Amino acid sequence: MQEATGENRWVRTAVLSVLLAFISPFAARAVDGPTYAFPADLVRMNANASIRAATFPGLRATYRYFRGGDLLEHARHECADTQSPWRSSKVKYGVRYRICDVATREGGDQLYVAGFDTENGHAIIERWDFAARRGGWKHRMTGPPPALGQPAGAYVGTTTLVDPPFKTFEASPRPAPTIALVHDSASIGIIKKLTADPQGRFLLALTYGETPTLYQIPITTTGLGTPVAIVTTQQFANLGRIEMCRIRHHAEWGRCIVLFEQPRSVADAATSQYLIAKDAANDGTFETLVTGSKEDFDATVDTDPDWQEPNWSKG
Repeated sequence: MQEATGENRWVRTAVLSVLLAFISPFAARAVDGPTYAFPADLVRMNANASIRAATFPGLRATYRYFRGGDLLEHARHECADTQSPWRSSKVKYGVRYRICDVATREGGDQLYVAGFDTENGHAIIERWDFAARRGGWKHRMTGPPPALGQPAGAYVGTTTLVDPPFKTFEASPRPAPTIALVHDSASIGIIKKLTADPQGRFLLALTYGETPTLYQIPITTTGLGTPVAIVTTQQFANLGRIEMCRIRHHAEWGRCIVLFEQPRSVADAATSQYLIAKDAANDGTFETLVTGSKEDFDATVDTDPDWQEPNWSKG
């Protein structure tokens, strides 16, 4: 379902949702459904989220959503060349569940939406695929996704104009996405953070609750494979406090998962930690885990000049 409404309504909806969740238990039940309530902790964590999916010449794409809400906004900005004005399009999509997180690939044209079904308590993952519009820009990885378990090599992607010349969104509207339900189960619990492998081999799902776990979920030709736990609280005690999960590339360490906290108080900052899972061969197997204080991460690790910026989301 599409809803192309104004920016003011988006802000009002987000504000109203968070007020309902905290002010009135009756209103919260009306929002959440009759059986399972959306966890308030997840609403408070980066409640109004914005995911930048693409920053390429001629193409910018961002997704915005309210955590625990049921609206997802896709903002796309394109221009013919560096001398031409930017053209913009914003479309809102409604979903039947409560949004937990989103992960993107290929310039935002492939989207995974993690949610929580308040009717049955299931975790939801949908895959959204947007076809390229005529006269617009697209970013695609070169070649098919490599096999999980085999060294993938460096990411290579290209940004091209489809069926030139460039056309405005009014002249060539964006196609609606094709949506597939690829996970509908309570088997791993509520998904707190979702991240997509830029090369299309797997998703990373960090779960919420008493036993938080980081799962690797293979992407298959028919949907998703069986989730495999790759980090637990036995390996990283602060896993339940993690609020950021990113995939980065390091010249020496290879492909890395970077997990870190966002301290909300001085007391939290004193005990905040980070974890880096290293995959030297970039075959999807993260064989080395390194942990340390968030203070050290900010001072030395994050500023390491050997971090590289492959062009999977910007170029």
